[in-house]
Order: sequence, then structure tokens, then C-alpha cells
Amino acid sequence: MPADPDDAPETNLAPADELFEVRQQLAVLRKREDRLRRQMLEDPDARLGTYTLITIVEVASQHVDLGLLREHYPEIAAEVTVETIAHRVQCASLENSRATYPAKKPRLTRQVPKEYTTAERAFYVGRSLAARPRKR
Repeated sequence: MPADPDDAPETNLAPADELFEVRQQLAVLRKREDRLRRQMLEDPDARLGTYTLITIVEVASQHVDLGLLREHYPEIAAEVTVETIAHRVQCASLENSRATYPAKKPRLTRQVPKEYTTAERAFYVGRSLAARPRKR
């Protein structure tokens, strides 16, 4: 597997099809990684390989439960909540479903802070001003 994505082999697939294939491969690799991680946690002897030593580090963290904050202190939650807009690139197979479900328009994956002006939003996501952000 090439270390640099630019060294990846060329394909004859359309970019949308290649993205779909890559995401399928990533899903398989994530399952494999999860299985190996569980094995490392359960079996200390499995952590030493020929070329690699796995160490387990326990990290404690704290977070704010936004649901509880909104429930008990709605005014404070509203005051400190910042909204962002996220764009997802979603893949949908066109096989056997084209007649029933049209393909969704692809979207960029960038988060734009709510307080940005229209011009700043357009610059942030790399669009011209003619392409207006959707109104809510």
C-alpha cells in the first residue's frame, strides 16, 4: 500500500465510484482495526510483534453533557452554543435504485461558522458569490 495518496495506482473509475470503493475498503479496514485493538487490550502477549511494540495508554478526559446543560440551564446553553454548518459527501449506489431514489447532489465537507458573512462563507467553501448559502 502506498504511503503517499498521490502514489496510489490510477483507476478507470469515475471519481464518485472511486470514492465509494475507497469508503468500502476503509470500512473493512476499520473492522479489522477494531478486532486487532480488542485483541491488544485483552491479550498483553499479542502486543509484541516482530517489528512493532504496542503500548496501551489510559487517558481520562472530561466533557460537558450538552443535553443536561440544555435541560437544566437552557439560557446558559443558548448563550454559549455556537452553530456551525457541516457539509457531508455521501455515497449512494445507483444500481437497482435509480428509478426509485435519485442520487443526491454531492456536497463539500467543510464547517463554516454561523457568524461568517455571505462573502466569507463563499470564500471559506471555495464558491463564487453567485452560489448562495441555503437559508434555514
